[in-house]
This record gives sequence, structure tokens and C-alpha cells, in this order.
Amino acid sequence: MLVENQALFDCCDWLPADFNGSLVYYAGQLSEILLQWLATAKRADEVTLFPDYDGIGLSNYVRLLSALPPATRLHFYWLPDWQSKIARFGNHDVWIKTRGQFETAMARLKDMNALTDDFKILATLSQTHGKALEQEAIWL
Repeated sequence: MLVENQALFDCCDWLPADFNGSLVYYAGQLSEILLQWLATAKRADEVTLFPDYDGIGLSNYVRLLSALPPATRLHFYWLPDWQSKIARFGNHDVWIKTRGQFETAMARLKDMNALTDDFKILATLSQTHGKALEQEAIWL
């Protein structure tokens, strides 16, 4: 599981008790070196990305989806009760700063046939509330 937040990496009390895997920290943007390394061979059966629910997070998901070999399943980590957390704990400034990237990533997901119902709901809620949800909401 790739997490973009140092605090989530340092304090893992949010992980399910039955979590069986590795936790990897990345600083905001997935590096091209990491993406190339993941693309050259199957490194895991599954990879989960836990980004912020904003334009940068969705862009990273699209980049990772494009890089992983077909035999590796990619999951987007959905926070428990994330739908209600957007309205309550979302950040308007982050939404404004990353909205263009968000819309581009949504279009790419659609082009890649990877636009799931959850992503559609995320787009609707983010646009309705004018907010992006950050990972720290896991503790709220």
C-alpha cells in the first residue's frame, strides 16, 4: 500500500487488523523511478494507492494504473465513510488548486475504462461541495 502522508506511514493504527502487506511512503508525487521500477516486472499481485482525494491523488492513480503490468491489480483505498467526510472535513483550497488535474484524471479514467461508480460519486460530491478530501480524514 502506497501512502502519501508521513503521519499515516508513521502511525499505522488506521490499518485493518488483518492487513498483510507492505506500507510504502511517497512524498506527494509518485516518482518516475518508482513507476518505471513497478512497470519493468510484476512486483506484487496487488497494489493499493491511498492518496488524497484531489487532483494530485487521482493523477497519481492514473499514472500508476498506466505503469503497472496487466497482471498486477490496482486498488484505490476508499476511506470508511468517505462520502460524508468530503462535505464535513473536505478542503476548499485544495479543491480549487487541484481541480484541473482532478478533471483531467477523471477523463483519463474514463478513456481507460477505469471510471468506477465510486470515482463518479467522488466527482459529483467534490464538485457539489467544492472540496477535496485529504488522507488525514482517516482519523476524523
